[in-house]
Amino acid sequence: MLVRLTGSFFVFAACFRLSAANFTVSGVVVNSLTSEPLSHALVQSTGAEQKVAFTGQDGRFQLEGVPQGTVFFVAQKPGFFDPGGRRSPVRVGSDTSLVTIKLAPESSIEGRVTDRDGEAIEGLTVQCMHQSIMNGRKTWQMTGGAQTDETGNFHLQGLQPGSYLLRTGSQPLFPNFNFQNANDSLPQQAYPPHFYPDAADLSSAQPLILHPGETARADFSITPVPAFRVSGMASPAQGRIFGTVQSGEGGQPNSGFMVDPRTGAWHTPALPAGSWNIVLQSVRGTDSSFYAEQSVNVTSSDIKNVQMHLEPLASIPVNVVSAAPADQRQVQIQLMADVQSLENNRMFGSSRSPQNLNETPMVRSVPPGTYTAFAMPYGGGCLASISAGGVDLTRSSLVVAAGGQPAPIDVTLEDNCASIQGQVHMDNPAANASVILAPSSHAIQPQATGLQEDGSFTFNRISPGDYRLYAVSTADGLEYGNPEAMRQVDGVSVTVTAKQKATVTLTLVARDGN
Repeated sequence: MLVRLTGSFFVFAACFRLSAANFTVSGVVVNSLTSEPLSHALVQSTGAEQKVAFTGQDGRFQLEGVPQGTVFFVAQKPGFFDPGGRRSPVRVGSDTSLVTIKLAPESSIEGRVTDRDGEAIEGLTVQCMHQSIMNGRKTWQMTGGAQTDETGNFHLQGLQPGSYLLRTGSQPLFPNFNFQNANDSLPQQAYPPHFYPDAADLSSAQPLILHPGETARADFSITPVPAFRVSGMASPAQGRIFGTVQSGEGGQPNSGFMVDPRTGAWHTPALPAGSWNIVLQSVRGTDSSFYAEQSVNVTSSDIKNVQMHLEPLASIPVNVVSAAPADQRQVQIQLMADVQSLENNRMFGSSRSPQNLNETPMVRSVPPGTYTAFAMPYGGGCLASISAGGVDLTRSSLVVAAGGQPAPIDVTLEDNCASIQGQVHMDNPAANASVILAPSSHAIQPQATGLQEDGSFTFNRISPGDYRLYAVSTADGLEYGNPEAMRQVDGVSVTVTAKQKATVTLTLVARDGN
């Protein structure tokens, strides 16, 4: 019997009776690419009683005393990973057989960074970003980095398959020499930010596609260019203020610098010509965060006397109205920036102080910008409305202005949750098939759920409103939170009313996971 588990584990469960309700489970862990057995892998069963065993030299393991019933089997081994997918339960009993678990080898990227003369560049940072789906939208997440050694070589290890962006940071040609104290008139040079294979900005970058167990090669050739400093004053000059320089196209911070705590004076490292964002941040006490950001366009000379005033970051109260008891009148608010960039993909969530769980929840330290607000009730009730300062956040974005105090986020919950259940027609069974529920409300996150063995599915505790449902053979790589991307996928529209139990029928859409 073939069973698909989360992480693309393939399981043939084999058990031998020990007693009326316990069994010995035997199996093997193998490399998914070569089918070679993997020794010293940790195998664990879940369920009512967890059992643990290590594989031997032949990759085989044995778990004794596994209770009869629904069990999951997982395996771990350094240098290998769970290939992804949806975990399905295994029924342990007298009619199951040998367990085979497949793990995929990790991948890596290696390369060399040289200048125009082929000479090695030492100490240059290489940033690695992985494309993933967050809240149903594609985003680039930092997944590591490395510095080049004295030969210009770098090595990024422990990577999973997928699309990656590689980017070198900006660095002065002589990073350990202080031109500011030596002679301002001396010409300076720097290595500019550089995307693999040969791009100056994100829009021209070419993703590197990494396969399981692959060691990909990524070499850079970078020519130094004239560089200039940006300097100025920060006010108020209180506490420890830390500055970062970010490329204007949305890159990760290239370098950091400190602000003089006595005078507020600051200056950046030498920067190549281009658009840059100067960011100053300060934390004063447990709840006081201050922030300033200034865009500058570096052309052919130093930029001086940039004045930056740090303003307190916004902390937004969350007020909840509900007929439910106080301990069930709870909702988690998450803010996601409408304009995503390489350094601006963080989610901001509401929280209470651990010392006072009865206080009003707050979304703390939110930088200026526009945000989509997601409301996730828990404990009881479904979302009826969410607004801030009279703005309906189910249709509009939350605007956080610099130095201002936004209006509280007001949430109304009602005990009127609906459900949607249905059936998916499949010409060919798809082990990773998913059903996606996409709401019309901006404040409700899209959901994805797997199918039961008979092709059925259920979404419980959903707010009344308009939705669109999609059945896909795999949700891997699908930007299901982006309405424009989902226009390419056939779906069914459904409107559910208060406490309704709606039923739908869907046809599976075949996808290759890209």
